[in-house]
Amino acid sequence: MSQKDSLALSAEEPSVSPAAAPVSGRRTESSLRRAFRGRLGTVVGLILFGVIFILVWEGIFQLKVLSKFIIPSAFKTLEEIVRIFGNVFSGGVYLTATWITIEEIAVGFALGMVAGIVLGIIIGETAFGRRVLMPYVVGFNAMPKVAFAPLFVAALGFGLAPKILMAAIIAFFPVVVNTATGIESASDNELMLFRAIEASRWKTLWKLKFPTALPFVFAGLKIAAVLAVIGAVVADILSGGKGGLGKSIMIASIDLQTATIFALIVLLSIVGLVVYLIVAVAEHYIVHWRQPKWRRK
Repeated sequence: MSQKDSLALSAEEPSVSPAAAPVSGRRTESSLRRAFRGRLGTVVGLILFGVIFILVWEGIFQLKVLSKFIIPSAFKTLEEIVRIFGNVFSGGVYLTATWITIEEIAVGFALGMVAGIVLGIIIGETAFGRRVLMPYVVGFNAMPKVAFAPLFVAALGFGLAPKILMAAIIAFFPVVVNTATGIESASDNELMLFRAIEASRWKTLWKLKFPTALPFVFAGLKIAAVLAVIGAVVADILSGGKGGLGKSIMIASIDLQTATIFALIVLLSIVGLVVYLIVAVAEHYIVHWRQPKWRRK
């Protein structure tokens, strides 16, 4: 090997500074500190906002701005929250009501998800779906679905079936619309590439269009997760029979126990938040190639 070749090889070899590793370590440590401080600031901000909210709420109650039958005492509501959560964790009646509501939400959400994705693919992939089915879907969504509750009870009885159906119908529409939009979101260049390799329509759908649509599908599922909770509770209140937390809210409202109503609403909010987080975690692992910018940092 000539001297010139040796010099060229030595120039191509990256020079590693002894201080590079410690600097990299310091940068990692600095990033961890910033992340910790950011999360700590978020927690402190949440707690501070909650305390201010409770104090303002109690002030409104003490000043009698609104009737106590509309806005109860904040401290009384906190006592009811503690009592109800204690009842749930001790296996009381509110635990049974919570499990019934969770079952209604889970099954209704699953039915709405499957039906919404299938119909969304048909609408997004076919001209028949866009021109014929989509107007019917939009028209059905415009109907007041609460009015269907007595019909569901008459057809399916006073069990869980009418409440599950109500949750599914309310959760159905955002999944359909977002899936159809996602199926149509594949770029012209991507479609041209699949045509160039002579991919079949079925292969183009499952290898290109459906993966491209997944972020849209999960956006619809997040909305549907919250709407399924609303549908289950509304059906609980209107349908009668063996009920969940919606029936408990109705009983508390008859007795004018507004603090109990607010405490049950908090419990329902936590159930809805858990359902939403399950969908968000599933999105994180399934659509791992496309994450929001704030999550990449």
